Amino acid sequence: MYWILVKAGVFRKKVRSLLTTFSVIVAFFLYGLLHSADPLFNGAVGEINAERMIMMPKHDMMFGRIPQSHINYLESIDSVTDIAWIDMLSMDINSMMENIPIFAISDDYFEVMDRFKASADEKEAFFSNRTGALVGKAAADIKGWKTGDLISIPTFSAKNDGTNVWEFYVEGIYTTSPAADELGIMVRHEYVEEARANNKGTVSMIIFNLDDPTKADQISNIIDNNFKNSAYATFTGNEITLSQKMLSDIGNIKLIITSIISAVFFTLLLVTANTMSQSVRERTSDIAILKSLGYKDIQIFISILLESNFIILIGAAFGLGFTVMTVPLIDQASGGLTGGLIVFDIFQVLRGILIGVLMASLAGILPAYQAYKLKVVDALAKG
Repeated sequence: MYWILVKAGVFRKKVRSLLTTFSVIVAFFLYGLLHSADPLFNGAVGEINAERMIMMPKHDMMFGRIPQSHINYLESIDSVTDIAWIDMLSMDINSMMENIPIFAISDDYFEVMDRFKASADEKEAFFSNRTGALVGKAAADIKGWKTGDLISIPTFSAKNDGTNVWEFYVEGIYTTSPAADELGIMVRHEYVEEARANNKGTVSMIIFNLDDPTKADQISNIIDNNFKNSAYATFTGNEITLSQKMLSDIGNIKLIITSIISAVFFTLLLVTANTMSQSVRERTSDIAILKSLGYKDIQIFISILLESNFIILIGAAFGLGFTVMTVPLIDQASGGLTGGLIVFDIFQVLRGILIGVLMASLAGILPAYQAYKLKVVDALAKG
């Protein structure tokens, strides 16, 4: 019974229903694409976790430097274990696909950053060669590099001999999650420290583990308070905290996305509510006749709500479905670099459907109530 009433209402004005459904599809497709980046803003990317701690320069987290002597202080803290460090030899954030970033790492880097994987033979060859390098799989695929290649890379970092071209032998390929972190070259820090002309005795970040992860906030505060009045103030936190902090320095992107989605859904709610109200007004006589034929007020009320839900949920299903199909295409177009960064999972789909049900109920509740309260005599008297 309800399906007959819903179908009659939806297909009474086919073009209007189609345009409204298309608006819903666009809104939920936009919702899906924007929220597919949630893992990036929540710090829930790949194998990034809350147990690994990082110390970085407070005032320039991306390109600032801290003295390597900070490591001596970390070693004096009882809860700190497995200290490693990393230094950015070269990084051009505007052309990372063309100019692959180079990171100089300490000898125990892989023990601390265990999400970076390379074979035992590759790591042994790397640490046996002062000018050796491990290249990320994504970088190797882009540049066509393979084990045994000699690569020459111009950088902004000058060498002692006055040149700025660094040469390394590729000793292996590393992988990690997210795949975007494979867009890099790892080299020996001790070689870089000896060969470079500037920034000696400094590093970009220091990484360490704690014997008790519950002490993370306490240890972070101790470290940062110790250096807060120095020329090299620090910001210490776990990987998730640091990733969120670096994004917040760019801007509150998550707030911007939420604002855009809210504006889109609010506009859609107004459009759908207006469509349903107009549809009910045009069917005043039809509704009165249905009531005179024995249809109860509550049945009319439910049929209007179901009509609103039908239009919005059909549009939501298509919009979310297009998102599910589009996200893998984006990852494929990026060469796999967005893997782990852009994810649209079942939780987001279910949340989208619940939002659709809520919007449909809000859009249809007033027209449905008007139909519920409609008096047969009054409606027929108006013609």
